[in-house]
Amino acid sequence: MDRTELAAAEIVGGTVLAAWLVKPDNGPERVLIMWPEKPTVVSPGKYSEVIAQITRVLANSSIELAAMRATGAK
Repeated sequence: MDRTELAAAEIVGGTVLAAWLVKPDNGPERVLIMWPEKPTVVSPGKYSEVIAQITRVLANSSIELAAMRATGAK
């Protein structure tokens, strides 16, 4: 199986969110979103900042995937 990181970032307190393009040996390629394994606790005042960080990771992964498709990169 081949995998390429599309985007990743720490969203809060060491919690990392990542998106990978995964190409199994057999079967179609997929985007794998790696969510944290346990709940992430944030104060209400920081909530919008965390959501913005999550949105940036997912948007960046979408941009990277589109760029890969445009250049024919695998």
